[in-house]
Amino acid sequence: MLGLLGPNGAGKTTAIRLRMGMIHATRGGATILGLDCARDAVAVKRLVGYLPGELPQFGGWKGDEVVSYLAALRGGVDERQVARLAERLDLDLSRPFRVLSRGNKQELGILLALMQAPRVLILDEPR
Repeated sequence: MLGLLGPNGAGKTTAIRLRMGMIHATRGGATILGLDCARDAVAVKRLVGYLPGELPQFGGWKGDEVVSYLAALRGGVDERQVARLAERLDLDLSRPFRVLSRGNKQELGILLALMQAPRVLILDEPR
């Protein structure tokens, strides 16, 4: 386990976003599990579960639609794993994202981070 600690503005989220291939370094680089985070960004995303500090706003999409969309981007996930996680979190995936409570949105984020049984889990300011 590894933790990044520092004051606001120290670059913790920037370091995470760099490793997730969301931004690119102007010099230097980073690796996860031996993969270059910029060159191998797609492969990194298949091995890493990521929970951002703030989830994107999925509007009227239902939880299962969000799961399906992100699962397709990651090359597919085991639907039984998704069902087990939803049951364990007591999360109703048939409800639209915009009507979920803050806690349910956080639970959906946890499910999204864990649904592919990642080898590495990155949590940015989990609450």
